[in-house]
Amino acid sequence: CLAPHAAVVCDVSSEEAVVQCVNDSCALFDDVGGGTLQVLINAAGVVQNGLLARTAGSVVEGTIRTNLVGPLYMCREVSKRMLRARHDSSLTLSRSERSIVNIGSVVGATGNAGQCIYSASKAGLRGLTMSLAQELGPRSIRVNLVEPGFIDTDMTANLSDARREDIVKGIALGRFGAPEDVASLVKFLCSKEASYITGQTFTVDGGLSGGLS
Repeated sequence: CLAPHAAVVCDVSSEEAVVQCVNDSCALFDDVGGGTLQVLINAAGVVQNGLLARTAGSVVEGTIRTNLVGPLYMCREVSKRMLRARHDSSLTLSRSERSIVNIGSVVGATGNAGQCIYSASKAGLRGLTMSLAQELGPRSIRVNLVEPGFIDTDMTANLSDARREDIVKGIALGRFGAPEDVASLVKFLCSKEASYITGQTFTVDGGLSGGLS
């Protein structure tokens, strides 16, 4: 059966909203049994495609704040709680229970025409992940990055059939991924089976990046 749970709405592009969200989440955990934050998955993201020369400043600002600044704020606030829990003798957390997973994109590494801002925001997650993994590793908190390729989500639903066919030609497995393909890896990275994995980037793109020149 499902454990007690609740949803907290948060605009990750706002520092104040992130701080409030983490505070509210911890308060909810206290209400349902004195738990603490053990896992953070930074999955929020936006994209507006277009040539950089034609991109409005509001699009640049909104994309960077949601895709990169938001995860920075979330990592900062959640890691504070994780570090605090580590020194709380009333909590018994194993080394495998604290994990942060950032969700990037394959274009953060390969680039893609018409996605300069999106690519830049996702590329920044690599630096965040590697640096934070070094900061938190000595405290037994793991940080990893997952970079999906083309996945069947709302973000890719508006692609034309012709464009989808063109993209699939470059994917070794010959299809778009399913959300479960990404979720399964994220679940693994948050489990005790991945207790010795940190500071790593995992690409889930069906072989797309392997075929890029």
